[in-house]
Amino acid sequence: MSILRPGSYLRVTVSRSLALAFALAAFPLGTRAQGTSTREPQQTAAESLATAPRLNLILVNPFGVVFNIFNGEYEHVMSRSTSVGLAATYYSPQRYTYLTGEVKARYYPSEHAPDGFSVALSGGVTHETTPHFCYAGNDGSNGCPGASSDRPTLGFELDYNWLLGPARHFTIGAGIGAKRFLGTKTYDSIDGLPTARLALGVAF
Repeated sequence: MSILRPGSYLRVTVSRSLALAFALAAFPLGTRAQGTSTREPQQTAAESLATAPRLNLILVNPFGVVFNIFNGEYEHVMSRSTSVGLAATYYSPQRYTYLTGEVKARYYPSEHAPDGFSVALSGGVTHETTPHFCYAGNDGSNGCPGASSDRPTLGFELDYNWLLGPARHFTIGAGIGAKRFLGTKTYDSIDGLPTARLALGVAF
């Protein structure tokens, strides 16, 4: 039978106590490290704002004002790939007046509405006033009588919207299309009209 000396027994006891203390200290540290590594990173406030959906657009054409053309539109997203909107245009150089209001349905193949390429169908009503001729009467009277008409329209457009900036609020819209006039023709009336779209606005 072996007999431990008092000094040897003390060293063994201290060594075992230190080993147990290190083991207990290392266990919670390992648990915390494991929990931190499996936790999903949280988005910053800027990232959350940038990825938030934009469901509405308000756009105007600032360039048309130079030529007395006033155009604006509103668009609301219905799903990832579709939206509906309203558009109006007013143009009145001299004695000619053109006023139209339309409803538009857009389809976004990329399913990132309202950002990116879209195909649109439109339907509305166009009011036109055109002068026939001008006259000067012997009694000093004069005038330029014209004809006015209200005709329904159907249209087709290819458009593209860019949502810019960190928060994707600033919007540029551009596109081309064509419009068909229906109903009864009047003097100098047209059956079709090419259309163009260039607008700036905000998405929210």
